Amino acid sequence: MSAGDATRLIKSLSRVGQQGPEIVKAFARAETESLAFVLTDLTGMTAQRPRDNTEWLIRLTECARRTIDATSSSVDQPFRDTDSAKPYLDAQTEAMRVRDVTIRRLFIIKETEKNDPEFMARFLELCEEQRGFSIDVRYRVLASIGSPGRRNRRAAATRDVVIFDSELCLEFDPDQQDGNVKTRLDADGRRVDGEVRTFNELWSTATEPPAQGEPS
Repeated sequence: MSAGDATRLIKSLSRVGQQGPEIVKAFARAETESLAFVLTDLTGMTAQRPRDNTEWLIRLTECARRTIDATSSSVDQPFRDTDSAKPYLDAQTEAMRVRDVTIRRLFIIKETEKNDPEFMARFLELCEEQRGFSIDVRYRVLASIGSPGRRNRRAAATRDVVIFDSELCLEFDPDQQDGNVKTRLDADGRRVDGEVRTFNELWSTATEPPAQGEPS
């Protein structure tokens, strides 16, 4: 923060504390404490929250300057029908249009879903919609667990991870009921490099969905 922004923040906090009603004071205190926790955690290049934090997702998309690589499992797909989906899409569109950010999205689907014609029709429509916004899209079918190598690739593919500028990862850890319960931010160079390599390996062997009108 600039000195002016820091001064403005302190003065605003003081003013709210003196004049605001109790609920506003409590909210301001909670927001300040949350920011302090995040910044303290980031001194160690990582931070996490025990919930699905779409605010981080949108804010990081607004901060990206070069690339956004996202792995989207079946956990992530229902998100696109929520109220947060449009602000996220708006942020991606602005990143591509204003800052020339390249976005790649790798969808992960299950074998049972691939064999379901109704699901595939909806899924390919989603892929076409994403490509209509200039997002590069591919998908992989989540294979059955077999060899240790396949188990490792399966574990990597079932996590929803977004990599920003190849320098920072945002990971959503699902619970057993396929709901996001923890959001983790990681800027440790070695771990991020590993995530970048994993994404590129998955992407290189993924399938590009057919264009609308082509046989699937």
